Amino acid sequence: MSTLKVDAMQCVSTNTSISMNNSVYFPTGTLTDGATINWDVFDNPTCQVTLAGNRTMAAPSNMVDGGFYSILIIQDGTGSRTLSWNAVYKFNAATAPTLTTTAGGKDLLIFRSDGTNMLEAGRSLGIA
Repeated sequence: MSTLKVDAMQCVSTNTSISMNNSVYFPTGTLTDGATINWDVFDNPTCQVTLAGNRTMAAPSNMVDGGFYSILIIQDGTGSRTLSWNAVYKFNAATAPTLTTTAGGKDLLIFRSDGTNMLEAGRSLGIA
């Protein structure tokens, strides 16, 4: 067993697991809004994007099998923006969520990757 200490966090690694004594989090990254939105899940496993028009989510890059990723989708000051999804995003009941349409509205989606696809693990729509 080896121990790695980073600042105040201590990680203990064995051949099969890593245990943490303190909480672990990923700072929220901001994706660049554009006609096609690209998401590098290695650099931004937890991210947000503000939609300023109707957009398409490209297939994310750098997915790993077993990885969990989240995206907060925010409507701009106009609202009523839509988002279409690349086929690698697999949603509950095979139905992509209908985003909140109010200006400034927020929707949170959580995915688990199998290394090839992003499988929806949860959604919170219309966050106030």
